[in-house]
Amino acid sequence: MDKVGKADFAVLANMITNRRIIAIIETKGAADKIICDDKIRKLSRPGMLKTDTVKKAISNAYQVSRAFPESLFFIVTSHVPTGGNAKCMCDLAEGDIVNKIVDITNPSDLDEMIKMIREAL
Repeated sequence: MDKVGKADFAVLANMITNRRIIAIIETKGAADKIICDDKIRKLSRPGMLKTDTVKKAISNAYQVSRAFPESLFFIVTSHVPTGGNAKCMCDLAEGDIVNKIVDITNPSDLDEMIKMIREAL
Protein backbone atom coordinates (compact mmCIF):
# COMPACT_ATOMS: atom_id res chain seq x y z
CA MET A 1 0.00 0.00 0.00
CA ASP A 2 2.97 2.27 -0.43
CA LYS A 3 2.44 4.06 -3.77
CA VAL A 4 2.25 0.79 -5.73
CA GLY A 5 -0.33 -1.05 -3.61
CA LYS A 6 -3.47 -2.03 -5.44
CA ALA A 7 -6.85 -3.31 -4.35
CA ASP A 8 -9.25 -5.35 -6.42
CA PHE A 9 -12.05 -2.98 -5.43
CA ALA A 10 -12.38 -0.06 -3.03
CA VAL A 11 -15.34 1.89 -1.67
CA LEU A 12 -14.37 5.52 -1.25
CA ALA A 13 -16.01 8.46 0.45
CA ASN A 14 -16.60 11.57 -1.66
CA MET A 15 -13.36 11.89 -3.63
CA ILE A 16 -13.64 15.68 -3.90
CA THR A 17 -14.04 16.58 -0.24
CA ASN A 18 -12.75 13.46 1.51
CA ARG A 19 -10.47 10.77 0.12
CA ARG A 20 -11.28 8.33 2.92
CA ILE A 21 -11.25 4.63 2.03
CA ILE A 22 -14.38 3.03 3.46
CA ALA A 23 -13.71 -0.56 2.38
CA ILE A 24 -11.28 -2.65 0.42
CA ILE A 25 -12.53 -5.77 -1.30
CA GLU A 26 -10.15 -8.62 -2.16
CA THR A 27 -11.55 -11.10 -4.69
CA LYS A 28 -10.48 -14.73 -4.73
CA GLY A 29 -12.46 -16.81 -7.15
CA ALA A 30 -11.79 -19.64 -9.51
CA ALA A 31 -13.69 -22.16 -11.56
CA ASP A 32 -14.50 -25.51 -10.04
CA LYS A 33 -14.63 -27.16 -13.45
CA ILE A 34 -13.47 -26.60 -17.02
CA ILE A 35 -14.41 -28.10 -20.37
CA CYS A 36 -11.46 -29.66 -22.16
CA ASP A 37 -11.79 -31.86 -25.26
CA ASP A 38 -15.58 -31.75 -24.82
CA LYS A 39 -15.26 -33.28 -21.35
CA ILE A 40 -16.03 -31.63 -18.04
CA ARG A 41 -13.02 -31.79 -15.75
CA LYS A 42 -13.39 -30.90 -12.09
CA LEU A 43 -10.72 -28.76 -10.47
CA SER A 44 -9.78 -29.89 -6.99
CA ARG A 45 -9.39 -26.65 -5.02
CA PRO A 46 -11.04 -23.55 -6.50
CA GLY A 47 -11.38 -20.15 -4.85
CA MET A 48 -10.28 -20.00 -1.23
CA LEU A 49 -9.90 -23.77 -0.89
CA LYS A 50 -6.16 -23.51 -1.56
CA THR A 51 -4.12 -22.49 1.47
CA ASP A 52 -1.75 -20.36 -0.61
CA THR A 53 -4.74 -18.34 -1.87
CA VAL A 54 -5.97 -17.88 1.71
CA LYS A 55 -2.49 -16.82 2.85
CA LYS A 56 -2.27 -14.17 0.11
CA ALA A 57 -5.70 -12.76 0.98
CA ILE A 58 -4.88 -12.65 4.69
CA SER A 59 -1.50 -11.07 3.98
CA ASN A 60 -3.26 -8.34 2.00
CA ALA A 61 -5.73 -7.91 4.87
CA TYR A 62 -2.85 -7.42 7.30
CA GLN A 63 -1.22 -4.84 5.04
CA VAL A 64 -4.51 -2.93 4.76
CA SER A 65 -5.09 -3.13 8.52
CA ARG A 66 -1.74 -1.41 9.08
CA ALA A 67 -2.02 1.18 6.30
CA PHE A 68 -5.74 1.96 6.66
CA PRO A 69 -6.82 0.82 10.14
CA GLU A 70 -10.22 2.54 9.89
CA SER A 71 -11.14 0.80 6.63
CA LEU A 72 -13.20 -2.35 6.29
CA PHE A 73 -11.66 -5.34 4.55
CA PHE A 74 -13.68 -8.02 2.79
CA ILE A 75 -12.64 -11.16 0.97
CA VAL A 76 -15.18 -12.10 -1.68
CA THR A 77 -14.82 -15.62 -3.02
CA SER A 78 -16.53 -18.22 -5.13
CA HIS A 79 -15.62 -21.03 -2.71
CA VAL A 80 -15.36 -20.67 1.08
CA PRO A 81 -13.33 -23.38 2.83
CA THR A 82 -15.28 -25.77 5.03
CA GLY A 83 -12.39 -27.66 6.61
CA GLY A 84 -8.64 -28.04 7.04
CA ASN A 85 -5.97 -25.36 7.33
CA ALA A 86 -7.70 -23.03 4.86
CA LYS A 87 -10.81 -22.88 7.08
CA CYS A 88 -8.70 -22.52 10.23
CA MET A 89 -6.84 -19.52 8.76
CA CYS A 90 -10.11 -17.94 7.60
CA ASP A 91 -11.70 -18.43 11.02
CA LEU A 92 -8.72 -16.75 12.71
CA ALA A 93 -8.68 -13.78 10.32
CA GLU A 94 -12.43 -13.14 10.08
CA GLY A 95 -13.52 -10.72 12.76
CA ASP A 96 -9.92 -9.63 13.31
CA ILE A 97 -8.17 -8.22 10.23
CA VAL A 98 -10.91 -9.40 7.84
CA ASN A 99 -14.34 -7.96 8.50
CA LYS A 100 -16.11 -10.67 6.53
CA ILE A 101 -15.37 -13.49 4.12
CA VAL A 102 -18.20 -13.24 1.61
CA ASP A 103 -19.49 -16.20 -0.37
CA ILE A 104 -20.48 -14.59 -3.68
CA THR A 105 -23.04 -17.36 -4.22
CA ASN A 106 -24.84 -16.51 -0.96
CA PRO A 107 -27.11 -13.43 -1.26
CA SER A 108 -27.31 -12.99 2.53
CA ASP A 109 -23.49 -12.69 2.70
CA LEU A 110 -23.63 -9.96 0.05
CA ASP A 111 -26.44 -8.19 1.92
CA GLU A 112 -24.41 -8.27 5.14
CA MET A 113 -21.34 -6.81 3.39
CA ILE A 114 -23.45 -4.02 1.88
CA LYS A 115 -24.99 -3.26 5.28
CA MET A 116 -21.53 -3.04 6.90
CA ILE A 117 -20.32 -0.67 4.16
CA ARG A 118 -23.41 1.55 4.41
CA GLU A 119 -22.99 1.79 8.19
CA ALA A 120 -19.37 2.88 7.72
CA LEU A 121 -20.26 5.69 5.30
